[in-house]
Amino acid sequence: MLIPLLFILFSAFLSYQEVILYSALQAKRQVLILLKARPITTYLLDDVDYPDSQKLRIQQIKAYSEKIGLKPTNN
Repeated sequence: MLIPLLFILFSAFLSYQEVILYSALQAKRQVLILLKARPITTYLLDDVDYPDSQKLRIQQIKAYSEKIGLKPTNN
């Protein structure tokens, strides 16, 4: 009973190998993005290499979002 089940799983993996590998790589990249993410305030306050024009743009976006009623969150 186990051998036919393994055969079916293996053949399914071979037929959808590209999709499975693509999905695994996408998941890996998403996790890396989440692990390397920094709060915006670190860019605004701490990072001297971050361009001042981008810092100003971030502040403008935050002000606009509060103006239209969006509330700041910790997300």
